[in-house]
Amino acid sequence: MFSVLENHHVALAFQLTLSQAGANIFNKLTREEFSQIRQATVDMVLATDMSKHFEHLSKFSQLLGALPNVGAFRSQRVVYYTSYFSGV
Repeated sequence: MFSVLENHHVALAFQLTLSQAGANIFNKLTREEFSQIRQATVDMVLATDMSKHFEHLSKFSQLLGALPNVGAFRSQRVVYYTSYFSGV
């Protein structure tokens, strides 16, 4: 099994949140909404596994290089596209 600590942390976070009525921030969500949020959260936590760092960095660099030029600096392109796709 990979990402043992990350799996443990996300499982414990959901267990604690769901087991305490005052802490359950998901209680008004539909089952589908909860499943989507849970999967996104798990994916984000698992992405913090440092054994995957260079794989993620390589993919990010490829995506960044494929972006059309929006400004003089690559960081400006990242900010532009991040805000564009997030609706900010």
